[in-house]
Amino acid sequence: MFVVRLIGGLGNQMFQYAFARALARRRGLPVKLDASWYAKSDFGSDAPRQFMLEKFNIAGELATAEELRDARRPSRLAVLAQKALRKLIGANYGYDPRAFYARDGSYLEGFWQSERYFADMADEIRREFSLKAPLSQAAAAILKQIESADAAHVQGTEAEASVSIHVRRGDFVTNKAVRSAFGTVDLAYYRAASRIVTRRVAAPRCFVFSDDIAWAKENLKYGGPAVYVSRPGISDVEELILMSRCRHHILANSSFSWWGAWLDPRPDKIVVAPRRWFRDWRFRTSGIVPEGWVRC
Repeated sequence: MFVVRLIGGLGNQMFQYAFARALARRRGLPVKLDASWYAKSDFGSDAPRQFMLEKFNIAGELATAEELRDARRPSRLAVLAQKALRKLIGANYGYDPRAFYARDGSYLEGFWQSERYFADMADEIRREFSLKAPLSQAAAAILKQIESADAAHVQGTEAEASVSIHVRRGDFVTNKAVRSAFGTVDLAYYRAASRIVTRRVAAPRCFVFSDDIAWAKENLKYGGPAVYVSRPGISDVEELILMSRCRHHILANSSFSWWGAWLDPRPDKIVVAPRRWFRDWRFRTSGIVPEGWVRC
Protein backbone atom coordinates (compact mmCIF):
# COMPACT_ATOMS: atom_id res chain seq x y z
CA MET A 1 0.00 0.00 0.00
CA PHE A 2 1.03 3.60 -0.64
CA VAL A 3 -0.29 6.53 1.37
CA VAL A 4 -0.09 9.91 -0.36
CA ARG A 5 -0.19 13.19 1.52
CA LEU A 6 -2.59 15.65 -0.08
CA ILE A 7 -1.89 19.37 0.23
CA GLY A 8 -2.83 22.50 -1.69
CA GLY A 9 -5.68 23.27 -4.04
CA LEU A 10 -7.60 21.01 -6.37
CA GLY A 11 -4.93 20.90 -9.07
CA ASN A 12 -2.23 19.84 -6.63
CA GLN A 13 -4.49 17.18 -5.15
CA MET A 14 -5.07 15.76 -8.61
CA PHE A 15 -1.34 15.59 -9.40
CA GLN A 16 -0.61 13.95 -6.06
CA TYR A 17 -3.33 11.39 -6.53
CA ALA A 18 -2.48 10.65 -10.17
CA PHE A 19 1.18 9.99 -9.37
CA ALA A 20 0.38 7.78 -6.38
CA ARG A 21 -2.33 5.94 -8.28
CA ALA A 22 -0.03 5.19 -11.22
CA LEU A 23 2.84 4.13 -8.96
CA ALA A 24 0.57 1.88 -6.90
CA ARG A 25 -0.93 0.24 -9.98
CA ARG A 26 2.51 -0.56 -11.36
CA ARG A 27 3.31 -2.33 -8.10
CA GLY A 28 -0.09 -4.02 -7.82
CA LEU A 29 -0.86 -2.13 -4.59
CA PRO A 30 -3.75 0.00 -3.34
CA VAL A 31 -3.39 3.74 -2.71
CA LYS A 32 -4.74 5.54 0.35
CA LEU A 33 -5.16 9.27 0.88
CA ASP A 34 -3.99 11.38 3.81
CA ALA A 35 -6.22 14.47 3.79
CA SER A 36 -5.42 15.54 7.36
CA TRP A 37 -3.64 18.71 6.14
CA TYR A 38 -7.03 20.27 5.33
CA ALA A 39 -8.28 19.88 8.89
CA LYS A 40 -5.10 21.16 10.54
CA SER A 41 -3.94 24.00 8.30
CA ASP A 42 -4.68 27.64 9.08
CA PHE A 43 -5.33 29.24 5.70
CA GLY A 44 -6.36 32.69 6.93
CA SER A 45 -7.99 34.75 4.18
CA ASP A 46 -5.31 34.18 1.53
CA ALA A 47 -6.25 30.95 -0.15
CA PRO A 48 -8.67 28.66 1.71
CA ARG A 49 -8.30 25.07 0.57
CA GLN A 50 -10.61 22.09 0.77
CA PHE A 51 -10.18 18.38 0.14
CA MET A 52 -12.13 17.86 -3.10
CA LEU A 53 -11.03 14.56 -4.61
CA GLU A 54 -14.04 12.89 -3.02
CA LYS A 55 -16.17 14.61 -5.69
CA PHE A 56 -14.55 12.41 -8.35
CA ASN A 57 -14.83 8.72 -9.19
CA ILE A 58 -11.35 7.94 -7.88
CA ALA A 59 -10.16 4.52 -6.77
CA GLY A 60 -8.25 5.72 -3.72
CA GLU A 61 -9.83 5.89 -0.28
CA LEU A 62 -9.04 7.91 2.83
CA ALA A 63 -6.47 6.17 5.01
CA THR A 64 -7.62 5.02 8.42
CA ALA A 65 -5.99 6.38 11.58
CA GLU A 66 -4.10 3.09 11.94
CA GLU A 67 -2.86 3.19 8.35
CA LEU A 68 -1.67 6.77 8.83
CA ARG A 69 0.22 5.85 11.99
CA ASP A 70 1.95 2.96 10.23
CA ALA A 71 2.80 5.07 7.16
CA ARG A 72 4.17 7.97 9.18
CA ARG A 73 6.28 5.72 11.43
CA PRO A 74 8.00 3.37 8.99
CA SER A 75 11.07 1.25 9.68
CA ARG A 76 14.45 2.94 10.08
CA LEU A 77 15.54 1.65 6.66
CA ALA A 78 12.42 3.09 5.02
CA VAL A 79 12.99 6.44 6.75
CA LEU A 80 16.56 6.64 5.42
CA ALA A 81 15.40 5.71 1.91
CA GLN A 82 12.66 8.34 2.00
CA LYS A 83 15.06 11.06 3.21
CA ALA A 84 17.52 10.16 0.46
CA LEU A 85 14.77 10.36 -2.15
CA ARG A 86 13.67 13.80 -0.92
CA LYS A 87 17.28 15.02 -1.04
CA LEU A 88 17.66 13.77 -4.61
CA ILE A 89 14.47 15.34 -5.90
CA GLY A 90 14.55 18.59 -3.90
CA ALA A 91 12.26 21.42 -5.03
CA ASN A 92 11.04 19.45 -8.00
CA TYR A 93 7.57 20.24 -9.31
CA GLY A 94 8.09 18.63 -12.70
CA TYR A 95 9.21 15.21 -13.87
CA ASP A 96 12.00 13.26 -12.24
CA PRO A 97 12.14 9.48 -12.83
CA ARG A 98 13.80 9.00 -9.45
CA ALA A 99 10.35 9.44 -7.91
CA PHE A 100 9.64 5.88 -9.07
CA TYR A 101 12.30 4.63 -6.64
CA ALA A 102 9.80 5.00 -3.78
CA ARG A 103 9.73 1.81 -1.74
CA ASP A 104 6.54 -0.22 -1.44
CA GLY A 105 4.58 1.07 1.52
CA SER A 106 6.10 4.57 1.34
CA TYR A 107 4.38 7.66 2.66
CA LEU A 108 4.44 9.84 -0.45
CA GLU A 109 5.00 13.60 -0.18
CA GLY A 110 5.50 15.82 -3.21
CA PHE A 111 3.90 17.58 -6.18
CA TRP A 112 4.71 15.49 -9.29
CA GLN A 113 3.31 18.01 -11.77
CA SER A 114 3.89 16.12 -15.00
CA GLU A 115 1.77 13.81 -17.13
CA ARG A 116 4.85 11.64 -17.63
CA TYR A 117 4.21 10.05 -14.24
CA PHE A 118 0.84 8.67 -15.34
CA ALA A 119 0.80 8.90 -19.16
CA ASP A 120 0.59 5.11 -19.46
CA MET A 121 -2.82 5.18 -17.78
CA ALA A 122 -4.11 8.50 -19.12
CA ASP A 123 -7.53 7.17 -20.14
CA GLU A 124 -8.05 5.64 -16.71
CA ILE A 125 -7.00 8.83 -14.91
CA ARG A 126 -9.41 10.86 -17.05
CA ARG A 127 -12.24 8.46 -16.20
CA GLU A 128 -11.46 8.65 -12.50
CA PHE A 129 -11.53 12.45 -12.63
CA SER A 130 -15.14 12.46 -13.76
CA LEU A 131 -17.75 13.84 -11.38
CA LYS A 132 -19.87 11.57 -9.22
CA ALA A 133 -22.80 14.00 -9.23
CA PRO A 134 -24.46 15.68 -12.21
CA LEU A 135 -23.66 19.30 -12.98
CA SER A 136 -25.63 21.94 -11.14
CA GLN A 137 -28.23 23.89 -13.08
CA ALA A 138 -25.88 26.89 -13.38
CA ALA A 139 -22.98 24.76 -14.66
CA ALA A 140 -25.22 22.84 -17.07
CA ALA A 141 -26.34 26.14 -18.60
CA ILE A 142 -22.70 27.10 -19.25
CA LEU A 143 -22.04 23.70 -20.79
CA LYS A 144 -24.86 24.28 -23.28
CA GLN A 145 -23.19 27.53 -24.34
CA ILE A 146 -19.85 25.74 -24.80
CA GLU A 147 -21.49 23.04 -26.91
CA SER A 148 -23.30 25.66 -28.96
CA ALA A 149 -20.03 27.47 -29.69
CA ASP A 150 -18.49 24.22 -30.91
CA ALA A 151 -21.36 23.23 -33.18
CA ALA A 152 -19.60 24.79 -36.18
CA HIS A 153 -16.51 22.65 -35.57
CA VAL A 154 -18.61 19.52 -35.53
CA GLN A 155 -19.89 20.52 -38.95
CA GLY A 156 -16.32 20.69 -40.26
CA THR A 157 -15.10 24.26 -39.75
CA GLU A 158 -13.51 26.23 -36.94
CA ALA A 159 -14.84 29.65 -37.84
CA GLU A 160 -16.08 29.63 -34.25
CA ALA A 161 -14.98 27.49 -31.32
CA SER A 162 -14.96 27.65 -27.53
CA VAL A 163 -11.74 28.68 -25.80
CA SER A 164 -11.19 28.37 -22.06
CA ILE A 165 -9.12 31.18 -20.52
CA HIS A 166 -7.88 30.88 -16.96
CA VAL A 167 -6.69 33.82 -14.86
CA ARG A 168 -4.97 32.79 -11.62
CA ARG A 169 -4.59 35.54 -9.02
CA GLY A 170 -5.55 34.99 -5.36
CA ASP A 171 -2.50 34.36 -3.18
CA PHE A 172 -0.26 34.63 -6.27
CA VAL A 173 -0.99 38.36 -5.89
CA THR A 174 -1.84 38.94 -2.22
CA ASN A 175 0.82 36.79 -0.52
CA LYS A 176 4.32 38.23 -0.89
CA ALA A 177 6.14 34.92 -0.44
CA VAL A 178 3.86 33.08 -2.84
CA ARG A 179 4.08 35.93 -5.37
CA SER A 180 7.87 35.82 -5.21
CA ALA A 181 7.95 32.06 -5.82
CA PHE A 182 5.22 31.64 -8.41
CA GLY A 183 4.19 35.05 -9.75
CA THR A 184 1.41 35.73 -12.22
CA VAL A 185 1.36 35.98 -15.98
CA ASP A 186 0.76 39.44 -17.43
CA LEU A 187 -1.74 40.79 -19.92
CA ALA A 188 0.86 40.64 -22.71
CA TYR A 189 0.84 36.85 -22.33
CA TYR A 190 -2.94 36.67 -22.76
CA ARG A 191 -2.77 38.88 -25.85
CA ALA A 192 -0.03 36.71 -27.39
CA ALA A 193 -1.92 33.52 -26.51
CA SER A 194 -5.08 34.90 -28.08
CA ARG A 195 -3.20 35.61 -31.32
CA ILE A 196 -2.01 32.00 -31.42
CA VAL A 197 -5.58 30.72 -31.11
CA THR A 198 -7.01 33.13 -33.68
CA ARG A 199 -4.59 31.87 -36.33
CA ARG A 200 -6.83 28.80 -36.47
CA VAL A 201 -10.12 30.02 -35.04
CA ALA A 202 -11.49 33.10 -36.75
CA ALA A 203 -14.10 33.89 -34.08
CA PRO A 204 -13.23 32.27 -30.75
CA ARG A 205 -15.92 32.36 -28.09
CA CYS A 206 -14.07 32.83 -24.83
CA PHE A 207 -15.08 31.22 -21.55
CA VAL A 208 -13.19 32.91 -18.72
CA PHE A 209 -12.43 31.19 -15.41
CA SER A 210 -10.79 33.04 -12.53
CA ASP A 211 -10.49 33.32 -8.76
CA ASP A 212 -10.77 37.10 -9.38
CA ILE A 213 -13.46 37.30 -12.02
CA ALA A 214 -13.99 41.04 -11.46
CA TRP A 215 -10.33 41.68 -12.38
CA ALA A 216 -10.69 39.48 -15.45
CA LYS A 217 -13.78 41.39 -16.64
CA GLU A 218 -12.00 44.68 -16.18
CA ASN A 219 -8.68 43.76 -17.77
CA LEU A 220 -9.18 41.04 -20.38
CA LYS A 221 -10.42 42.71 -23.54
CA TYR A 222 -11.42 40.63 -26.54
CA GLY A 223 -13.13 41.68 -29.73
CA GLY A 224 -15.51 38.73 -29.65
CA PRO A 225 -18.05 37.43 -27.14
CA ALA A 226 -16.90 36.25 -23.73
CA VAL A 227 -18.67 34.32 -20.99
CA TYR A 228 -17.35 34.88 -17.46
CA VAL A 229 -17.97 31.50 -15.91
CA SER A 230 -16.78 31.78 -12.30
CA ARG A 231 -19.68 32.72 -10.03
CA PRO A 232 -21.51 31.58 -6.90
CA GLY A 233 -23.38 28.36 -7.62
CA ILE A 234 -20.64 26.81 -9.77
CA SER A 235 -18.13 24.81 -7.73
CA ASP A 236 -14.41 24.47 -8.41
CA VAL A 237 -14.79 20.89 -9.63
CA GLU A 238 -17.58 21.96 -11.99
CA GLU A 239 -15.41 24.78 -13.34
CA LEU A 240 -12.68 22.25 -14.04
CA ILE A 241 -15.06 20.01 -15.98
CA LEU A 242 -16.48 22.96 -17.92
CA MET A 243 -12.95 24.05 -18.78
CA SER A 244 -12.15 20.59 -20.09
CA ARG A 245 -15.20 20.65 -22.36
CA CYS A 246 -13.94 23.72 -24.23
CA ARG A 247 -12.37 23.16 -27.64
CA HIS A 248 -9.11 25.05 -26.99
CA HIS A 249 -7.36 26.37 -23.88
CA ILE A 250 -5.30 29.33 -22.68
CA LEU A 251 -3.68 28.50 -19.34
CA ALA A 252 -2.36 30.48 -16.44
CA ASN A 253 0.73 29.16 -14.63
CA SER A 254 -1.67 27.08 -12.59
CA SER A 255 -2.20 23.41 -11.91
CA PHE A 256 -5.96 24.09 -12.05
CA SER A 257 -6.01 25.15 -15.70
CA TRP A 258 -3.34 22.54 -16.48
CA TRP A 259 -5.87 19.88 -15.51
CA GLY A 260 -8.69 21.69 -17.29
CA ALA A 261 -6.73 21.37 -20.54
CA TRP A 262 -5.33 17.89 -19.89
CA LEU A 263 -8.73 16.35 -19.14
CA ASP A 264 -9.76 17.34 -22.65
CA PRO A 265 -8.77 14.19 -24.60
CA ARG A 266 -8.94 15.71 -28.11
CA PRO A 267 -5.55 15.33 -29.81
CA ASP A 268 -6.03 18.38 -32.06
CA LYS A 269 -6.82 20.88 -29.30
CA ILE A 270 -4.76 24.07 -29.03
CA VAL A 271 -3.30 24.54 -25.57
CA VAL A 272 -1.26 27.67 -24.86
CA ALA A 273 0.82 27.78 -21.67
CA PRO A 274 3.21 30.34 -20.17
CA ARG A 275 6.81 29.94 -21.24
CA ARG A 276 7.94 30.54 -17.65
CA TRP A 277 5.88 28.45 -15.27
CA PHE A 278 7.26 29.75 -11.94
CA ARG A 279 9.11 32.93 -11.06
CA ASP A 280 11.63 31.22 -8.75
CA TRP A 281 14.25 29.61 -10.99
CA ARG A 282 15.22 27.14 -8.22
CA PHE A 283 12.01 25.18 -8.79
CA ARG A 284 12.74 22.44 -11.29
CA THR A 285 9.85 22.31 -13.73
CA SER A 286 11.00 19.91 -16.45
CA GLY A 287 8.09 18.06 -17.99
CA ILE A 288 5.29 20.17 -16.51
CA VAL A 289 4.05 21.34 -19.92
CA PRO A 290 3.31 18.36 -22.19
CA GLU A 291 4.73 18.08 -25.67
CA GLY A 292 2.34 19.54 -28.20
CA TRP A 293 1.24 22.41 -26.00
CA VAL A 294 2.38 25.85 -27.19
CA ARG A 295 4.57 28.02 -24.95
CA CYS A 296 4.53 31.79 -25.20
